[in-house]
Amino acid sequence: MVLASASFDATVGIWDKKGGEWECNATLEGHENEVKSVSWAPSGQLLATCSRDKSVWVWEIVDDEFECAAVLNAHSQDVKKVRFILGPHRRNSLVPFQNRFNFIALAR
Repeated sequence: MVLASASFDATVGIWDKKGGEWECNATLEGHENEVKSVSWAPSGQLLATCSRDKSVWVWEIVDDEFECAAVLNAHSQDVKKVRFILGPHRRNSLVPFQNRFNFIALAR
């Protein structure tokens, strides 16, 4: 079981549960401000993170290591939430941003 945690220190912690205990096995760095949200792709191979720095980062697991696959800078304000989706999305009062990774990031 793996968990990703968003932090005020601009990092993302990757945690594994081993023998009943949670252990932080990786720290993802790159955002310049507080990380607000994280989302795993259904495949478990991609992780999206978003931040008050107005960016969305997509991380890919390659040989059990996390590599940055993309940095998306299309927002003019803080990005509060990111979520992978399985199908078409419906527009609402928030501004959606969709890209080739098939997820939406919401910003006000």
